[in-house]
Amino acid sequence: MNPPLLHVYPQATAHDSVQIVGTTAGLRLLARALADAMTTGQGTATVFTADGEGFTLTILRDNSSWTGPAWTHRTLPYTDSSSSPHDEMP
Repeated sequence: MNPPLLHVYPQATAHDSVQIVGTTAGLRLLARALADAMTTGQGTATVFTADGEGFTLTILRDNSSWTGPAWTHRTLPYTDSSSSPHDEMP
């Protein structure tokens, strides 16, 4: 049986596209994790990259104000370090 593959390609800078590519099995696990996060606040899935390395994908729901500290203190999700002024992790 093939592993559930999922690749998440993040933004380098603001306004860049994010791309998620996966097998049907990987996308099903992502969908289940998203549904869990919407109903319980957190969802997880164990998926793999094409080199066979597994990882845990964690999805968190946070409905607090986008101008409040929960959001303003999070590291921005850009891979170009000059685009992310915050040092804290999500």
